[in-house]
Amino acid sequence: MDTPAECESCARPGTDLVRVIRVWVTPATWENDNTEKVSEAPSPEWWCFSCRTHYPHRPLES
Repeated sequence: MDTPAECESCARPGTDLVRVIRVWVTPATWENDNTEKVSEAPSPEWWCFSCRTHYPHRPLES
């Protein structure tokens, strides 16, 4: 698969793009029965270094 010209998270152009799986984390609170919820995007995305350091994700396994 060819690397896109920009990050699929923030649209920053760049060459340091890596495929990752986006992860959403909902912390445990009294409003959701003290249960933490973690869900993942159904398909991988290309992310820049900045997005990989600021947002939850997991590297796509080789």
